[in-house]
Amino acid sequence: MLDRSLQVLISTMLSAALLCGCIKSNVNGVIPSYFIISDLANNRVLVWQYNPINFSPSAQIVLGQPDFISSSANNPSISAQSLNNPISAFFDGTRLFLADLANNRVLIWNKMPTVNQQPADLVLGQPNFYSSLANGGLGFPSAQTFSSPVGIYSNGHQLFIADKANNRILIWNEMPSANGQAADAVLGQSSMNTAASGAGATGLNGPFGLISDGYHLFESETGASRILVWNGLPSATQTPASVVLGWLTMGAKGAVPTPSAYSLFQPRFMCTDGTHLLVGDGADARGLIWNSIPLVNDQPADVVVGKPDFVTTTGTTSQSIFSVTGGACGANKLFLASFAENRVVGYNSYPRVNGQAADFVIGQNDFISTTPNPFGVTGASLSSAWTAVTNEGYPGVWRPGGY
Repeated sequence: MLDRSLQVLISTMLSAALLCGCIKSNVNGVIPSYFIISDLANNRVLVWQYNPINFSPSAQIVLGQPDFISSSANNPSISAQSLNNPISAFFDGTRLFLADLANNRVLIWNKMPTVNQQPADLVLGQPNFYSSLANGGLGFPSAQTFSSPVGIYSNGHQLFIADKANNRILIWNEMPSANGQAADAVLGQSSMNTAASGAGATGLNGPFGLISDGYHLFESETGASRILVWNGLPSATQTPASVVLGWLTMGAKGAVPTPSAYSLFQPRFMCTDGTHLLVGDGADARGLIWNSIPLVNDQPADVVVGKPDFVTTTGTTSQSIFSVTGGACGANKLFLASFAENRVVGYNSYPRVNGQAADFVIGQNDFISTTPNPFGVTGASLSSAWTAVTNEGYPGVWRPGGY
């Protein structure tokens, strides 16, 4: 937890970060562990080179801004270096992907950036780095456009992007290599040019988060308040999902008690370490943990964090969080992002009991403060932290879905 004495340390570290703005990458051929937060309202993404023993409260790299004290959208104008409400990040062990929500695009860095405001190498959803219109301004989608891209998953070969307002997931069966490259397949729609919401095993309603354990694809839906699971990573249009969570069956929500270990209410981002599954259950303001990968319809969660039990939905302390939008699953630590509280809380081990108190907090002085940018805009402050991602515990090892 950040105390007053640590704020002095933050200022010292911040000065060094502002002068340097750099991290080491691929030292002696080994990929370092990284920790990344999408700081949406500050229009930036913060990157730490992660040291679990001596974790710095101040990030070492900022993307979307020239320094740690700037926060304007598309600074100074829309380009390969700018961001406008970045909502999620994903690191596949080689490439960094960012969903740049208000610019209706996904940016890709072919290697982890090493300097502040490093330009992206590739853009999807737009023909170039200077366009930002939803669906290219056409009024209908195509295989090359987005309208509010949100969740991202890649295993280093395939790429999946949740195109929320178009009620679909776009799939690239090989890693894109050109700006605006068309997707190869779509889930949730029968063609690349439709966007209606749907249900069942092939329809989608507000797809949001994506993650995989390397064997299954998980997709969260805010519109349907459910999670769909595909057995295997789909590669063809309209591949039906195999399992549903939050609903009794694939075709009907039924009388799922709310809130409970079975229910979901506008779930957001997810993470997995290959064993556990964490879901940010957004509107119920909690994190749900399955201790093993759920592969049965309506399988209940095993543990709830951010709330003392499965039926409580209020409070802001080390044990209670007002909003949970996502998390990062490391080998040893678990992180929960809270956009409304402008913070990320962390656990030094995976919680085993309901309501387990967090061990530390990023972005605030303590567990009860929620002010955006409480120190001013710095490398240690947050304003609407939507997602966190890490490969902590897996440096130099590619783990499908293990980030």
